[in-house]
Amino acid sequence: MSIIINKIKMRYVYGCLFLVLTSISCQNKQRVESKEKVSTIDSTLQIKVTEILKDKMEEVNALSGQVIIMETKTGEIKAMVGIENTDTFNYGKGENIFTYRKESSLMPVVSLLAALESGKATFTEQFDTSKGNPLLSEKPFGNGLLTISEGIKANSSLLTAKVIEQVYGDDPNAFYAQLNKMSYGKPYQLDSMPNLKSITIVTPEHEIWEPSVLPLASLGFYQRIAPIQMLTFYNAIANDGKMVQPQLYKGTMEVINPQIASKANIGNIKEALIEHTVEGLDKTSYSESVPIAGKQGFIELSIGDNETEFALEFCGYFPVDNPQYSIIVSINKMGLPVDGGLMAGDVFRKIVDCLILNNRIQWKQL
Repeated sequence: MSIIINKIKMRYVYGCLFLVLTSISCQNKQRVESKEKVSTIDSTLQIKVTEILKDKMEEVNALSGQVIIMETKTGEIKAMVGIENTDTFNYGKGENIFTYRKESSLMPVVSLLAALESGKATFTEQFDTSKGNPLLSEKPFGNGLLTISEGIKANSSLLTAKVIEQVYGDDPNAFYAQLNKMSYGKPYQLDSMPNLKSITIVTPEHEIWEPSVLPLASLGFYQRIAPIQMLTFYNAIANDGKMVQPQLYKGTMEVINPQIASKANIGNIKEALIEHTVEGLDKTSYSESVPIAGKQGFIELSIGDNETEFALEFCGYFPVDNPQYSIIVSINKMGLPVDGGLMAGDVFRKIVDCLILNNRIQWKQL
């Protein structure tokens, strides 16, 4: 009888042990599954953005194009599209999303914020743009006296160059130190984006340096930067100065820099970016559906035997009162006509309207 009882007890023990081991196995499996990466990309939005960009590229006969949409608060990437023109009539998926540009027309906003942070320039101070390098003048004799706000509104390259020369001309290294302090060019690398490289920029330590480099550098020349790095900086402006890490997978938000510049200077720049899209040269990107802010421009990348290659860009965010998304649009094309607002800015506007149509934006017009 005792033998039978012992056998029953042993079976009971083995049964309990089996249940425990099974439970542990399931828990471990759940832990492994929970560690699987979940993409931040919105597949439906990705398809729509691809269509919008491809249509514009076909319209302007572009060589390549990129669009990145970032959630302002978290840094989550909701769409990331790269398209290349493989031949005259065929546009296909490209590997150019992390391609470094030799220059960027979006740089002036970064430079002017650096000038304001120095304490040697104010937002309302007037600068004489009537004289200077004729290659940087928007009119035969410049635009006259302009404040930083008016310069951003008018997209004045000469204003930016003048301000930077006045503030940093005697100490160019201070300009680059300020850019570094503001975390310009970050992130330098990301595990989820292995092709991303560190920004390169010519400084006084380089052999090719000469005094004329500084004003041109303030406009975006003498550097290589990827679109996602420029978007990260503009997103920080939208985020009241808080720079967050771009994220391709769901997870904990990472902060690169809690405050890239003073909130007062960030606020002034944000006001100027609103005026640039509402009253300035970038009215074409303006959306009647939701208030936006941003900067457009174009810049020469190379000069060939017959035609020049241009980069057309727009970077902005919306809604302006409580930004939810930041977007960068880059389009490369050969020859004229070129217009950052009519081309890249138009893509931005259509994406904004698409997000509103699909209820991706929590915003109500007052």
